[in-house]
Amino acid sequence: MDWTWKFATTTLAALLGLSVYWHARAWWQQRRLPTHWALSKRPVFARDERRVHRHLREALADCVVLSKLPLIRLCQSDDIQERAYWYRLLGTIHAQHVVCSASGRVLLVLEHDNRQSERAKLIKLRVLRACSIPYLHCSLRELPSADELRKLMQAERSASTPQSIGSEALLPSSPQRGPATPPPAAPTKDSAAPRTARNLARAGASAQMARNRLRSALRSHS
Repeated sequence: MDWTWKFATTTLAALLGLSVYWHARAWWQQRRLPTHWALSKRPVFARDERRVHRHLREALADCVVLSKLPLIRLCQSDDIQERAYWYRLLGTIHAQHVVCSASGRVLLVLEHDNRQSERAKLIKLRVLRACSIPYLHCSLRELPSADELRKLMQAERSASTPQSIGSEALLPSSPQRGPATPPPAAPTKDSAAPRTARNLARAGASAQMARNRLRSALRSHS
């Protein structure tokens, strides 16, 4: 019985030591830089990518066209503790052509490559949808014109941007005013100064009443 227990303990210790050794070896290989950099330069664009990039630059001359941009550059995590997860998930996925404004705001993502995996396509579509970024997949034989591209960007921008709401819509409705009074007749020389003073007094009273109504509406709304 004692021999069996010693054998099991020795085997477990050996396996544990071997596991620690392999993990430490993998960690060291990841941190160690290579001694020989077997690399050579290559063109940024393939033939089809260069053609699409030139088409976008000519069609959208007032925009900035970037190519092969990592998807992680188009979004950011709302939770700082989840950033490492999103980097691992999105780090290897890129967008073929990204149209930006002069200030760097993303306006459109256009692609024509069908060689990506279904998983990569699904992740990309969900990320762009979550960030409200327009996406277009087109054929090399039928590239969209400048008008079509701008209509797409404008339509997506209108759909993703809430309509502007005036300040009156955010506050309770104010009491209805009476009918509008007709405009006063042109003042004469004799009555110009008194009438001007009365108008100023009325304007001041109206402004004070408007401020009071606004304060009351804000109190009731809060």
